[in-house]
Amino acid sequence: MLFRTKIKQLLPANMHFRLVSFKHTFTKFKQIHYSQNGEDLVLDSMFPKDYMGFYVDVGAHHPYRISNTYLLHQRKWSGINIDPNPETIDLFKKARPKDININIGIGLQEETLNYHMFSDPAVNTFSTQEAERWKNKNWIQYLGQTEVPVTTLKSILDKELPKNKQIDVLTIDVEGLDFEVLKSNDWNTYKPKVIVIESLDFKLEEKDKNEIYTFLNSRGYQLEHKVKFSLIFSLKN
Repeated sequence: MLFRTKIKQLLPANMHFRLVSFKHTFTKFKQIHYSQNGEDLVLDSMFPKDYMGFYVDVGAHHPYRISNTYLLHQRKWSGINIDPNPETIDLFKKARPKDININIGIGLQEETLNYHMFSDPAVNTFSTQEAERWKNKNWIQYLGQTEVPVTTLKSILDKELPKNKQIDVLTIDVEGLDFEVLKSNDWNTYKPKVIVIESLDFKLEEKDKNEIYTFLNSRGYQLEHKVKFSLIFSLKN
């Protein structure tokens, strides 16, 4: 990145776009994203290109597939990946061995909950209501449930967050219990710069009725982007 910046500085200004156009002769300016709806491209645009930040991914699901953090990982970011599915964490340990990869559920308190599993693990959930919704889909198979330990986000960050490390991005996607994850954090101690969270029922014209919006707004966050059913907040200056 530094080398490219120096080359750009040496070239006449009228050559910059020509150089970029030549670079994309074959790619046709294609942009690659890994998240479900391009959330990672939005996140990437919110930080300097040479910035190497720290993420916390709750409900991480897969190191590449519909991942909000893999593009950042490619930019030399690192972080904590949390998921109750042991197969998921095994994949993360292989693909991102320098990250902190934790096999546990996140909720309001330390307890054991029933974890509903499906043929597509992206929709695995602790929410009985959400599980019933997915059971009605004819293209996906319900595999059953198992008991899984759950702890709070505060507890994980207290134990695992490196000393003096600022959380740049917190992303939460846990299929139905995202608000519970938010509430399980210690907001006096841990205030990520940017938060991505799923909210299926969010309507911009009724934002003040949305519990996630009002909760984060009261803690100093403003809504920056809505990407389909993902909300992206940033900490107010």
